[in-house]
Amino acid sequence: PEVYGSLSLAMMISGLFILFSVMGLDEGILRYISFYRGKKEKRKIKIIFNFTYKFVISLSVISGLIMFIFSEFIAITFFHNSSLTIFFQIFSFSVPISAISRIYLSGIRAFEKIGWYSFLRNFLEGFFKLIFLIIFIFLGLGISSVQFSYVFGMVAMFFGTYLVFHYAIGFDNNKIKTKQKGMKRELFSYSWPLMFGVIIGSLSAWVDNFSIGFFKTTIEVGIYNAALPIAILLTFIPNLFIQLFAPMINRYYSLKNLDLINDLTKQVGKWIFIFNLPLFLILIVFPGVLINLFFGSEYLSASNALIFLAISHFIFAQLLLSLNLINMIKK
Repeated sequence: PEVYGSLSLAMMISGLFILFSVMGLDEGILRYISFYRGKKEKRKIKIIFNFTYKFVISLSVISGLIMFIFSEFIAITFFHNSSLTIFFQIFSFSVPISAISRIYLSGIRAFEKIGWYSFLRNFLEGFFKLIFLIIFIFLGLGISSVQFSYVFGMVAMFFGTYLVFHYAIGFDNNKIKTKQKGMKRELFSYSWPLMFGVIIGSLSAWVDNFSIGFFKTTIEVGIYNAALPIAILLTFIPNLFIQLFAPMINRYYSLKNLDLINDLTKQVGKWIFIFNLPLFLILIVFPGVLINLFFGSEYLSASNALIFLAISHFIFAQLLLSLNLINMIKK
């Protein structure tokens, strides 16, 4: 539990730096690439992507460097635990890698290559983290295997997204000038409110881990995080639908096909509810059984937390469609 808690806190802190690095531009290019695809304006797609890519590279490198420099300060000031410093320092290297990967993933979603997106996001990243974890344990790195496997898994993810975007999709960004200030201004005006929205949403999601880490120890953080990923299973089905739902509604919106968007939203909402209801009932009726099955008896004290988290994630899953519709109309 102590190592798992340290890992959870490191992921939380690095995730916050990643969000600042991306500045909501991953959602921005998802919206505008989909929109310009509907209008068949390929040149504008290249301008939007090129500018976003260069901007995020610069900002994410700076963010990663700041996290590395202030790792000890964050560990001691907020969590009263100097042993977290090495976790934060190692995870700081994942900030630029993860930020750039998010831009590529949004581009892949915008081109509606959901098969590739799901493979990269839901399989490749976790697979390589597991492989590197086994390798590093075999090499005798001990506890450090956890941090290094995470970072190397993100490196594998970056190369995977790069290859898919440029070769499987065939995106060519050569010989395109990016001096259209109006497009950049529109992209930022759309994206920066999303950044604050995502940051506030992430802080709401991380305030539990932060509070437990601040007032208690990494052991309690680890125990609590047995409940959290099980509850997050309730967002798995909605995210499968939304991977394709978001680029489709943006493309149809560019064509003013509001009736189709309306029908699609209603149908997907029904599917999410029907698929999630049985899992939700299992989580609130048998929380201890699931925690013991996946994590062991050490973590059983997180059973009550799992019930509360299951209720909140079940509601949140239904609201994801509304969130995407609000983004579609640039509100």
